[in-house]
Amino acid sequence: MLNLVAPNANAADQRHPDYQALKGRIHQSLLNRLNLDRLGQVKREDAEPELRTLIVGMLNREEENTPLSHAERESLVDDVLNELFGLGPLEALLKDPSISDILVK
Repeated sequence: MLNLVAPNANAADQRHPDYQALKGRIHQSLLNRLNLDRLGQVKREDAEPELRTLIVGMLNREEENTPLSHAERESLVDDVLNELFGLGPLEALLKDPSISDILVK
């Protein structure tokens, strides 16, 4: 059995505070707009396209205050969706077939 501590376990914490603040605002705004009971009954793959469009629209409105590169925008969208549907930063580790255990301190 392979035990791995994620090499980038704190990667989200190391991102620029403006990125973290924007991600928090987008996440909270999204939660305020969604019917969470209904969302719990929908598969991620069914809801993701509409949610992705909604998040991109929110980012477009924030662009003047917090400009992001294309890669940062994609990362933020993925981060918010992972927090909404899964275990946030652990999602990438869960999808990696070479990782059998995740230890969280």
